[in-house]
Amino acid sequence: MNPIQTMRCGCGVDIHAHLVPENFPRYLGSTMPSPWPYMEAAAEAKGMCHRQVMFNGKHYRTVSEQCWSAQRRLADLPEMGLSHQVVSPMPELLSYWNGTPIGDAKFDAFYEACVAMDIPVFVHALKPAGMERLIGPPALEQVLGYPTDVGLAAASVITGGLMHRHPQLRIAFSHGGGTLASLLPRLTQGWKTFPALADKLKESPAETARKLYFDALVYDAPTLRHLIQTFGVEQLMLGTDYPFNFHEPRPVGRLMEAGLDTPSQDALSFGNALRFLGANSGIKQT
Repeated sequence: MNPIQTMRCGCGVDIHAHLVPENFPRYLGSTMPSPWPYMEAAAEAKGMCHRQVMFNGKHYRTVSEQCWSAQRRLADLPEMGLSHQVVSPMPELLSYWNGTPIGDAKFDAFYEACVAMDIPVFVHALKPAGMERLIGPPALEQVLGYPTDVGLAAASVITGGLMHRHPQLRIAFSHGGGTLASLLPRLTQGWKTFPALADKLKESPAETARKLYFDALVYDAPTLRHLIQTFGVEQLMLGTDYPFNFHEPRPVGRLMEAGLDTPSQDALSFGNALRFLGANSGIKQT
């Protein structure tokens, strides 16, 4: 039998899940900016309420009540092998548009505050660069644009020396770190080849990468094993992209498909997430 279909341990901690409110608050200013989101009703399907996320008067995405209903969300967790989810807003709700790489030193005050308050950082793509180079439907933004953007974001953390300046920072990257695992050998060889890069980076890029965290949302057992080999079994955590349709429905079962031993399964299922979230997370594994 397929382990993805049969695994139901109920112990997993999902660090990549999304929230969309049922209704957005009204804009408090006199003139609403055009990107300000609002909701419209949508037809029900399979007994669930659906809503349409609107931007600039145009339909952006149809979402189900699992985006805002805690009851619906909790009912889905056991079948996914999960006990907890860490929720993030749908990326388009973050209103982050200045385009500055996250490894830039201008964000040091933010990272200092995260370390001081024992708060981890989770990185997700938003309006990825390079979309003009893709040929196909808009869904390619999520399918191909997001992992490319996440990979470059993680690379900026390495080349920008962020972990050297803030060694206690806990920062995680969605979608398995995107393209970083493929970029890392080339970046490491460049570090050995170019003096300017060697002078800027205090250690091998491969060594710095193993201080970062990543979700295991790659939909593929060989790729997951490659991430473990590249970043270390201690740095990977479950991620699903729930409740959107492009999500991993059996995240814990995927670990079994990858042939991981029990200690590694436990680490990826919940142990690494508990360490990443920190003592103030309120999650206790029994």
